Amino acid sequence: MHYEITPLFSTPLLQANIGPLDPITLAWLKRLECPPSTVAQYGNEEELPETERGFNILNHSKLLGLQQLIKRAVDHFAYTTLDVADDVEFRLTTSWLNKMDVGTDIELHNHANAVISGVYYPEVGPTSNSITFKKNRQHLNSFPEHVRPNTKGNYNQYSTGSWTVKPNTGDVIIFPSHLEHEVARSLDKQDRYSLAFNYFPKGTIGQNSVKVNL
Repeated sequence: MHYEITPLFSTPLLQANIGPLDPITLAWLKRLECPPSTVAQYGNEEELPETERGFNILNHSKLLGLQQLIKRAVDHFAYTTLDVADDVEFRLTTSWLNKMDVGTDIELHNHANAVISGVYYPEVGPTSNSITFKKNRQHLNSFPEHVRPNTKGNYNQYSTGSWTVKPNTGDVIIFPSHLEHEVARSLDKQDRYSLAFNYFPKGTIGQNSVKVNL
């Protein structure tokens, strides 16, 4: 007998390899000063023009080519995967450099004031950089939170409450901004780097009496 399972109301996650940075740009990126924090920061204020400081590192002239490749992936996620209408534009609002010192982690969080978010990995160590996504407790599978039978341990997209993605150098991961995620403590003997970013729609959202122009 054939049994067909349909993944209703799935949460999409895109992973694609858009290529590594050239060695000169990677070396420049790793020289930028970031505070030893689990929450991302941005870059040496002296090396970035005033209009590109703070959370706008992808606007730097050295990274404009990377920004275009990321935007291509975001567009595929929005217009092909999510079926967003072509008259809605997605605009890069914030982007920043994460530098994780040896032994640090990033606590569970999501990205506020954004719709589509993502991470680009310029360099991946041998044992680290995995990112884990957690299911919202209000997003139930077959069983509610307070009635959860033991499982066999063969976790899949239907039975698990978390999903870990192991990126490669040059990978970009794109996901809905509300999706909570965390990064485990680094076991590598070198610092970890990643570039995070947020996009927000620009255009007409909604239909008829609930239209909003952003």
